[in-house]
Amino acid sequence: MKPFSSVIILLTFYFITSACKKGNLPVPTPELIGTNTSVFISDLEGRLYSFNAQTGDILWEKQVEGTMIEGPAASNGLLYTNNNGREIQAHDMKTGEIVWKTSFARPGLGVYKFASAEGVLCSAGEDFIVGLDARTGQKKWEMKPSVVLKDTPNSKAYILRAYDGLIYGTTYTSIFCIEPAYGQVQWQTYVSPQFGLTFCFKNSSLYTFVTEVDQSRTTETAISYNERLIQIDAKTGKAKWDKQVSSNNSSSSLVSSYVVGATSNTIVISSHQNYAMYSRGLSIKDGKQRWKMEFARSNSPVAIHNDFLYWSSLNGSLYQINGDDGSYQAFYNTNGRGYPYQPVYANGTLFQISTDRHLYAIEESTGKALWTVPLKGEVDRNANPIVLDSNQSLFPSDR
Repeated sequence: MKPFSSVIILLTFYFITSACKKGNLPVPTPELIGTNTSVFISDLEGRLYSFNAQTGDILWEKQVEGTMIEGPAASNGLLYTNNNGREIQAHDMKTGEIVWKTSFARPGLGVYKFASAEGVLCSAGEDFIVGLDARTGQKKWEMKPSVVLKDTPNSKAYILRAYDGLIYGTTYTSIFCIEPAYGQVQWQTYVSPQFGLTFCFKNSSLYTFVTEVDQSRTTETAISYNERLIQIDAKTGKAKWDKQVSSNNSSSSLVSSYVVGATSNTIVISSHQNYAMYSRGLSIKDGKQRWKMEFARSNSPVAIHNDFLYWSSLNGSLYQINGDDGSYQAFYNTNGRGYPYQPVYANGTLFQISTDRHLYAIEESTGKALWTVPLKGEVDRNANPIVLDSNQSLFPSDR
């Protein structure tokens, strides 16, 4: 072999292997607790799809009344859609037929404001949270956050999540917990952030990340801020610990940070500032930083399995990230570009929507596509697939 050719080969190998942070990522072991049977998704033109999760074959397709905002949620054998922000429709998972629909005079419904627990579907709109019988749509209770939840500057709910039989939500400055049967507030904890709160659950605890402006140090040209990670008991709302992650930070613009998930040992935070994005892994025990990754290609939610994170990016790639040390690699490349969608993990398979208007099923153990199917319309950027398996388990499970 000629010396020049050898140099070219070596340089090519270097650039390929240097594209990812060094560190050999072990192959995750799938936990096959069931067989995936169906995967559901909707598009912005009002179509609701059901595909065979093993083959990608279409099981049914329905045109939904009105314009769907975001994507479907699911529980109790039903798919719930938000139509025009004023109506909830429940569809039979097997056929797509409408089982019930409930309208509201006030707007603002959203799928990120859907959560189901103990047979009650909770949803939130402009200054109201309502609990419906998940099977019939009959209203069980309704409350006004501005009255029940004392908060400033307002008390509307931004996010609802279900965990261990309870409903959790956020206002602008607090996190609260609701008992779903009667809508009684169990607790409300103030954490006073500068942005809307995000949180995740792990081992009966709730973790939230707070960015606070230090007004005493802020000037006309530089914002001073501190960052904290807080562990809260999910049953009582009492803080177990409140750790300062960084202090006396200074920049021309405030960083926005979000809790995207938790592995066994790490709380993962995604941050962006002046269009630059990066991620940090913080210790689940004491909040200390374990790793930082300059990941300037994504701001989407993640899928987590066996301490691996799966994160889609602006360039169409799905990345696999080791939650322990932050090492990563490009796991699968779609043909899409632009806004990245949330992948969903279920029984050894990752389901990924792409801006190329396709749904991908990717085998976790090999990183190869099992199948891909086209969608007829563009999918809302806040939508993600819903997967049903043979045990009637749903993925993701917090809706």
